[in-house]
Amino acid sequence: SRRLDSLPHDQVLVKIREIEGKESEIEHVLLQNNTLMKRMIDSVKENKSKASGIKKSNTDLRKRVTELESEIEQKTHEIQTFSATDKNNNAQRLKIDQAAAAVKDLRDQLYEKDRLIDKMKVKVDHEVLSRVTEANLLRLKLKETETQVRGTGTKSVT
Repeated sequence: SRRLDSLPHDQVLVKIREIEGKESEIEHVLLQNNTLMKRMIDSVKENKSKASGIKKSNTDLRKRVTELESEIEQKTHEIQTFSATDKNNNAQRLKIDQAAAAVKDLRDQLYEKDRLIDKMKVKVDHEVLSRVTEANLLRLKLKETETQVRGTGTKSVT
């Protein structure tokens, strides 16, 4: 206050305007900081939601794969335990061919489900990497903002 008392009135007004300008800058930086924090929180919520959806989808796919594996086992068992007492070889061959075709179809479905699971894994990995990158960028912006706030808040009035 003594410093300001010794300054001419017009210089005091200039200093007051400078201080008000710095306050405005700090206010703007704090608003930017709040916006970045909100975006980061929203991004985390969105990531959690997506991860939950992907986890449920993977669980459903794994359940279906287990069902298909069980069907394959059952069909394979049917082929292996096919009645040796059936006297009609042609009928027997037809049944074996049908069962083999069913097993092949089930295997194809199983492989397709495995490919879907692999695609989902890649998608999840990509999404996680993308979100981590986004979060890191937001952290950098937040640090820059904090640095700006510290930089403008520590200058003394002369």
